[in-house]
Amino acid sequence: MNFEKFIEEFNRVYGSDRPADVAKEFNVSPQVVNNWKLRQQVPYKYSKLLNELKNQEKKTINPANFFSQFPAEMNKSDDSIDILAFIRFFVILIYKNRLKLFGWVLISLLLANIKYSFEEPLYQSSAKILPIVNNQGSSKVSSIASQFGINLSSSDASLDLSSPQLIPDIINSRRMYNSLLVKKFKQKEKNNETALYEILSDSVLTKLDENSMGYRKLISKLSKSISITRYAKNSPLLLITCTFPDPVLAKSMVDEIILSLKEVLNDFKLIRLKQKKAFIENRLNSALNELTEREERLKEFREKNRNIITSPSLKLQSERLMRDSEVQQQIFITLKNQFEIVQIDMVGKDDVLQILDSAQLPMNKISPVLAIYLFFGLFTGVFLGIIHILYKNYESDIFEFFKILN
Repeated sequence: MNFEKFIEEFNRVYGSDRPADVAKEFNVSPQVVNNWKLRQQVPYKYSKLLNELKNQEKKTINPANFFSQFPAEMNKSDDSIDILAFIRFFVILIYKNRLKLFGWVLISLLLANIKYSFEEPLYQSSAKILPIVNNQGSSKVSSIASQFGINLSSSDASLDLSSPQLIPDIINSRRMYNSLLVKKFKQKEKNNETALYEILSDSVLTKLDENSMGYRKLISKLSKSISITRYAKNSPLLLITCTFPDPVLAKSMVDEIILSLKEVLNDFKLIRLKQKKAFIENRLNSALNELTEREERLKEFREKNRNIITSPSLKLQSERLMRDSEVQQQIFITLKNQFEIVQIDMVGKDDVLQILDSAQLPMNKISPVLAIYLFFGLFTGVFLGIIHILYKNYESDIFEFFKILN
């Protein structure tokens, strides 16, 4: 037998192609094996012995010998025999080539560790807030407006931009993003403050152009880094979360979002109060004119009719004029009170948010996770190792196995 063919067959049986292992198995000296290699010829005695060992190896994976140890009921199922025989053959094949499998796993784990080392770390900071919605002023204005035939008590009227269900939309609005992008933030490894659009941009930017494609990418990148959700299903608490590569930036972003949110809500509140003030002021002028007109009517009536007491009809008409004047006076007083309340609300600054848990500086990164990378590295290594073993042994062991089954 040719020496190369002999070594190939020996490797299939023993899983090794080293001359020292050949010498050990056949009880000869390494010099003898070296002479075989130089002459490219192996004596017939050892070739025959190797063939016998090879045939004996085939018998160990023969399904007939393997299933003889099982009950007769199992032997009646050809499908069960084929499946169990293939499983046993597969385990033997993997065990014989375990060094190759281990090599693939080791390489995959090494590559996974390298990828983990180059991944950008992400830190997460969050805060819990409670929106404060004061509907007292709006309910009073609605009751006043209803007196004049204007209905403001619908559900849409009580829903404004300070409502808790609209706060996520406010934070995810272009107005909020524009406000955040131009603000300057500190970073962990930098002493000076930098504008957020410069931090998030992949290239050096001198100004922020809202009509450019880069601006849209910045908005998309910022929106993915900010999350606002309800803390619990039936809870009014809102959870604001920011995820960034820098822990200081993540905490600062949460604080800045809360401050900007307060400013935006106060602006919306101020706009609403101005609308209320304009409505009340307009109606107050009308009420004053109507009150003056009714008082003048009452005055003229009394001047023209001096003997009201002696005439029941004149007395009744006088009472009607007095009643209209008093009603108009009460309306004027109510509008005047509400006008003063709105003015006080416009000057005063009430808290629109309550902070339950403020943002904390994150100590540990949330991504990447080494265990996940090692798991995928292990899975990939085992998969590639099995594919490689099956490919290398297809024409030899696997082909002969299916030939035996057929």
